Amino acid sequence: MADLFNPSSWGAGSAQSPAQNLVVGSNTIPLNPMFTGLAVGRQLLIFGDAHPEGAPVTAIGANSVTVTCAYTHASAAWQIAEQAHWLDISDFLAIMSDIGSVLFGAAWGADRNAGGHMIVNCAGVLDQNGNPITGGGTSGGLSQVFTASAGQTTFAPSSFVPTLQSWVFLDGRKTVAGAGGDWTLSGGAVVFGYGLNVGSIVEIVQ
Repeated sequence: MADLFNPSSWGAGSAQSPAQNLVVGSNTIPLNPMFTGLAVGRQLLIFGDAHPEGAPVTAIGANSVTVTCAYTHASAAWQIAEQAHWLDISDFLAIMSDIGSVLFGAAWGADRNAGGHMIVNCAGVLDQNGNPITGGGTSGGLSQVFTASAGQTTFAPSSFVPTLQSWVFLDGRKTVAGAGGDWTLSGGAVVFGYGLNVGSIVEIVQ
């Protein structure tokens, strides 16, 4: 069974460590042996450095795979593994709803799913030391989705003003706010520190 806290255990086989640098954008990675469940559009897990990510597969060769990376990865600092267990989002939400109802009771409430992302209302919930958990995972549910043009960095929602507490997803991956992270704020807009690939999906949740 996969260990949720150990990404290398998520694959159908052993993780591999190709000795090459990965750039933002398209990368062709040699695999030996080839992963067994490859398909265009699925994601391979790249992890082991400061920016783990799910990189979508765009092409499959005889002994290599081409993926699109949102981050750079230095040679010898990363590994790649196949995500063997795919779960439909509706099934995932149903499972998490059941788990949340047990763990959080009424506090789980209607906030369990907003825009397809798991949001937990922590009101009335105690931590392991018996202290109340405040704030943290709640959200008003406002969101806006953008499709990036090549090199686009700035995204300004039309119906709300994002803050550093907003959740920003890039191709389904939650990004990091603030200096040293993925994005900052400028004039009511989310501004990434790097240009995005054409067709990348950005969702900003207030």
